[in-house]
Amino acid sequence: MKITFALCALLLLNLNSHAQTDTVKRKYADTEPLIIRYRALCQKAWDSNNSKLAYTYYDSITNCINHSYIGRYKFKTIDDKEFDVSKTKKPIFLTVSATWCGPCRAEIPALNKIVEEYADRIDFLVLFWDLKSDLTTLAPQYNNRIVLIPSEVKSLDNAHTIEIAGFRCITGYPSMFLINGNKQILSYQAGAIPTSYVDEKGKTVTITEEEAFKGNYMRLKEDMELLLKDEPVK
Repeated sequence: MKITFALCALLLLNLNSHAQTDTVKRKYADTEPLIIRYRALCQKAWDSNNSKLAYTYYDSITNCINHSYIGRYKFKTIDDKEFDVSKTKKPIFLTVSATWCGPCRAEIPALNKIVEEYADRIDFLVLFWDLKSDLTTLAPQYNNRIVLIPSEVKSLDNAHTIEIAGFRCITGYPSMFLINGNKQILSYQAGAIPTSYVDEKGKTVTITEEEAFKGNYMRLKEDMELLLKDEPVK
């Protein structure tokens, strides 16, 4: 009887330990060291012409970001208002952009169309590497229901790093985050369909604006449905 009681107690202790582990929330802010490590390994794989291994490390970057939780960021918008992430009840589509990013600009028409369809149910945020003074030409191209957030200070030492109100992104542009009502990142993605790009052989490939719009719109549409399908835990 004593042995049985001891075993039950040990079992309960292990169950409680696992329960505590499962409830620990991974923070997005803590993923950066892993991202840096996997990016370095990914580059080594590319340098060794091992594309399969390179894609595996790239997937590791995605996996360490997915299902982590963002912080209580308070962003200053281009209109000098405050957007407090912790106060919104809607899921959030957040993308990180730069004025000189071709794929980012090519995605704007599709993003504007998506906003017309989903703005009542989803908050849309675009964080820019650029300062407010750099956005006078580009900002009017966005749907006015998209919250535009300029940088207060440019990261001049690394153009692919952005930091605004404590939110850091080191994975380039565009980087997109689907964030549910619990402030958990359901999905991280990088890239968009540009109107032209240079392939690995150095050849310029041209994509029509219509093709780019269609491809970007379909991907964004799937993202929005995924975001709305996820019901936050009350």
